[in-house]
Amino acid sequence: MLRMTEKEIVSRDNLHLYQYSINVAGIKAMDFGVVFLLCLALIVYPMTKFDPPIWLAVPIVLACIALTVLFFAQKWRRFTQKAFVAFDDEYLFICNGEPKAAAIPWDVLTLENTGLKDPKAGANLMLAIDGQKIPLRLFTGIVCIREFETVLYAILEHIQKNAKASKP
Repeated sequence: MLRMTEKEIVSRDNLHLYQYSINVAGIKAMDFGVVFLLCLALIVYPMTKFDPPIWLAVPIVLACIALTVLFFAQKWRRFTQKAFVAFDDEYLFICNGEPKAAAIPWDVLTLENTGLKDPKAGANLMLAIDGQKIPLRLFTGIVCIREFETVLYAILEHIQKNAKASKP
């Protein structure tokens, strides 16, 4: 398996490139949750004056939860900006936001190493190629590949070709 930069991938012939799109409503709900939790944290003092002192823990816990939600919202925003899936006649390219994408030759794909036989896989496939695990997120509640059906079809088509070629 090779690693290639986005610039190297985009310069290839017959490339089909698919970006991720974000669930705007889901991200807005997360942002609203952050603001709501911080507002709750701010009104604890005027209501309780931290008497008894255990009330001091409430705004700290609420702020920690808000920061965690904010972290995940930002993580998915960044993911949609940096990640992509692409393919050409030779390779399937998977970039999960790293500087270099995994370039997987089509002829190594099987049902087993793509994670399609795993009943828990759902819409997130875990490709096991050359001892490395490469997650392929088709769609989640927050992000999805634009036209993920096309990507999945291409993967399944090559798996089928490989299965036919390996039978005697």
